[in-house]
Amino acid sequence: MVVFGSILSALVFHFNILTIGFIPLLLVFINFVFFAFSCGIIILGLIFRYGTRIQALAWGIVPVFQPLCAAFFPLSILPKPLQYISSIFPPTFSFEAVRYSLTNNSTNWHLFTISFVENIIYCAFAIIFFKYMFKKSRDSGQFARNEA
Repeated sequence: MVVFGSILSALVFHFNILTIGFIPLLLVFINFVFFAFSCGIIILGLIFRYGTRIQALAWGIVPVFQPLCAAFFPLSILPKPLQYISSIFPPTFSFEAVRYSLTNNSTNWHLFTISFVENIIYCAFAIIFFKYMFKKSRDSGQFARNEA
């Protein structure tokens, strides 16, 4: 899908994604995968605890994160309260780092470091949350009632 999008953006908008640079592109990919893994573990814990009726949350949460992570526009455009909320999500700093790489032809290591640190915190929280929800699911019997 990324290859198709890259080709399409090159043909239609004359934008080559490789102008960002290989290192920033790799760091963004790693950060996004790490964040998606953490979100997935949290949602899986909720599904184990509350059953499959909550699985729509897995698809419905993406449109909430996109504008809050400054995927479509710079963070500075958001109102101040939303900027504070956005700063708790690791992809925000990855998107800002990519914007920096596009405009300055260099890598902003500070933004990537913030993103990685937040991702480590999110992953640790996700694992602890999943363990707790899994235990609650077994204790309540919900784990055995989940649909096959």
